[in-house]
Amino acid sequence: MPKTTTSSFLLDLPLVAKPRDDRVMAGRLEAGRRLFNSVLSDGLKRLDAMRSSEYWQAAHALPKGVVRTAAFKACNKKFQVSEYDFQSLATKHKNAAKFNDRLGAHETQKLGTRVWKAVSEYAFGERGRPRFKSRSRPLHSLEGKNASAGIRWKPETGVVEWGKLMLPVKLASKVRDPYLHEALTATTKFCRIVWRMQQGKRRWFVQIVQKGKAPAKFDFLAKGQVVGLDIGPSTIALVAD
Repeated sequence: MPKTTTSSFLLDLPLVAKPRDDRVMAGRLEAGRRLFNSVLSDGLKRLDAMRSSEYWQAAHALPKGVVRTAAFKACNKKFQVSEYDFQSLATKHKNAAKFNDRLGAHETQKLGTRVWKAVSEYAFGERGRPRFKSRSRPLHSLEGKNASAGIRWKPETGVVEWGKLMLPVKLASKVRDPYLHEALTATTKFCRIVWRMQQGKRRWFVQIVQKGKAPAKFDFLAKGQVVGLDIGPSTIALVAD
């Protein structure tokens, strides 16, 4: 059965990362980069082997319809080109590389899914051949599968737990940012750790993916507040405290 999808919105929040935390997370992202490349290498080999096989050629020659679709699905199963297969491949490479102290099962499986999506889009002509991650093109994020394991947001303490790491989140007060605190009351689907270069320094963030629709920001504007409007031909800018 196809996966059910629900609406979601994103909260991007800065993390307080000490120098040791920075080194540990950088090491985990580097392990993720290597794992990404290993899974991508094997995944592309599987795809190339499937496309050059007589089974795929026979399926490609069929007219569009149910039979042709079933034939392609059989090819994917035979050559292990599916999301589950790529997740298993990621787990295999993680164990072989002894990355168990760096990457959890959830981050590993999501990396497998990430590679599978890239290979699938390439297979269907939706994008070019996926590129490997080099040190000059590093991995910038890792994410979990759900909110209960792996990378976890703990609203009661205001920290993100990632294995043994406890990373405080920079949160404005409820008075200063009521929208943020209202958005945080929604159910969390999963979390993603992201890094960006800002002013020549690596900065860490957590992206909390919340279930549902984001609250309307205008609901949190105080009555009687001084607001400035700049009306253009097709847009309008609003500035307030």
